[in-house]
Amino acid sequence: MGRQLSDKIEDDVSNVFLRTKHFARTFTYTAPRTGTTSSIVGVWTPDPTPRIDYERGLENVLTGKLMVASDESVTKDGSFSIDSENWFIESVGPIDHGDMCLVLTRQITSHRGNGANIQ
Repeated sequence: MGRQLSDKIEDDVSNVFLRTKHFARTFTYTAPRTGTTSSIVGVWTPDPTPRIDYERGLENVLTGKLMVASDESVTKDGSFSIDSENWFIESVGPIDHGDMCLVLTRQITSHRGNGANIQ
C-alpha cells in the first residue's frame, strides 16, 4: 500500500527542509517563567521592513517567521536568540504538514519613528 502524500510531505519537512545541512539553523529557545533554554532547529525568514508602533512611543517593530518542527514545545511567551538578539514569540501558527510557523518580533525604540536606527 502506498504512502499518503501528506506523510511524504511531513518526511520532507523533517528530513530535508529542517536539516542544518540544507536550509535550517539551530536557535536557542528560552521558555517563559522558568528561563529554561533548549536548542531548536528552524528556518528563519526576517521581514526586511520594520513597522512602527505608534501606541508605544514610535517603536520600530522588527518581525520575522521561524518555521520549526510541529513536535517542538514552544509557547507564545517564550523567546529565541537569533544572531545575538532576543526575539519574542508573538504567535504560534497552526501545524501544517509537520511544521509550525512562529511569528517573532523585536522592538527597537526610535525617537524619530522612521527606522533610522535599524541596521
